[in-house]
Amino acid sequence: MSARSALGLLVVVGALAVVTAVAQAGPAGQGGQEAPYAEKVSITSAVDGPFNATGRSLCPSGQVATTYNFFLGSVPDGFNLVVGKSFTCDDRSGTFDVVIYVEVKPGAARNNFRWLITHGTGQYEGLLGSGTGFGDSLGDGLDHYTGRAR
Repeated sequence: MSARSALGLLVVVGALAVVTAVAQAGPAGQGGQEAPYAEKVSITSAVDGPFNATGRSLCPSGQVATTYNFFLGSVPDGFNLVVGKSFTCDDRSGTFDVVIYVEVKPGAARNNFRWLITHGTGQYEGLLGSGTGFGDSLGDGLDHYTGRAR
C-alpha cells in the first residue's frame, strides 16, 4: 500500500469515527448534563404527502415534499438516485430536510435507500440523524425509514 493510499484510508476512518461519535453523543445540556444518545426513530410517509414518525427527536406527523431528484447513473439491474425531502411538522414546531440515496430496481417490490438529516428549522435546528429504509412500491406504496436521531 502506498503512503498516499494509507493516508487516504486514515482520513476516511477518522471521518467515520467522528461521524459515529457525533451521532451517539449529544451536546452538553443545560446544567452541565450530557444530552442523551441518539434514539431510535421511524418515519412512514407518502412519497409526497402525509407522514407519521416515532421518537422524541421528531414531530409525530406532518407533510413531506420532494425538493429534488437527481439521476446518478445506471447499474446492471436498475439505477441510483439522490432525492431531497422536506418534512414540515403539523404542530408548527419546525421542519427537517433529508437527503436519500436510493437504489431503484424497476419492477421490484422494494427499493432500498439510506437517509441523512441535513438541515432543520425551529425545534429541529441542529438535528442529526441517519438510517436506512425502503419504498414499498407493490405493497402499501409508502416509504419506511428507520434509524437514529438526536
